Amino acid sequence: MEGKLESSEGVFENYLKEDPKTGKMHVVGKDAGGKLAITRWRTEGDEVVVQLETGRKNQIRVQFAHAGHPIVGDEKYGAQKADRLYLHATQLKVKLRSGEWRTFSS
Repeated sequence: MEGKLESSEGVFENYLKEDPKTGKMHVVGKDAGGKLAITRWRTEGDEVVVQLETGRKNQIRVQFAHAGHPIVGDEKYGAQKADRLYLHATQLKVKLRSGEWRTFSS
């Protein structure tokens, strides 16, 4: 994240909607047709650990940028230019159509 987070943990709860012209997601009000996006986060040293309660397009990128802390290298959502986007998933847990949960780790 760019900047220093004000606390060591928190929850973002916003409504997100995609601009059909640009494909960019925005935080909007519930009445504007946005879909609920909930993200829990905590800091561990220099890293931020994120747990998604919902799965919206670009959810992490949009919510941290909206809070004034865009992901390093994420020019689309207001960050300074960098050599790459500094967003990496170390673990993904997904529910398959069969109902089985699978965990993938890097």
